Amino acid sequence: MRRWLLTSLLFLLPAAALADLPLVPERTIAFETQRVSWLSVDVSPDGATLVMEVLGDIYVAPASGGETRRLTQGPAFDSQPRFSPDGARITFLSDRSGAENVWIMDADGGHPRQLSQDKDGVEFASPLFPRRRSRCRVAQYLGIAYL
Repeated sequence: MRRWLLTSLLFLLPAAALADLPLVPERTIAFETQRVSWLSVDVSPDGATLVMEVLGDIYVAPASGGETRRLTQGPAFDSQPRFSPDGARITFLSDRSGAENVWIMDADGGHPRQLSQDKDGVEFASPLFPRRRSRCRVAQYLGIAYL
């Protein structure tokens, strides 16, 4: 699995602050790994594909083994990916809008869009689709939100 990291303080700045800064990466670091720990993983409804978060990016891989493919990248921290019941979409948490929110994208990584609109630092966790439902459920610090 190949991962490119930008070595700067981009990870610590909210999106609003990033808009005003001339951000030019000074260098990249490349590395490969055969093992990861502390990851979020889900299996597609047909059992053929794994989706996982590794170091703040989301990857997919064949459940039978093989090459991984990165779906998200950049300074945002993307985590806790979950397949929709039909396997066509992946919901996940991301701070790419400047605060952690719930996002959804196509299973191939295309068309990401923000589902929640939090700007006050509400903590979200464990996005999922209840069995055979089209609405996403996510835990938040003081309850459960349905999106």
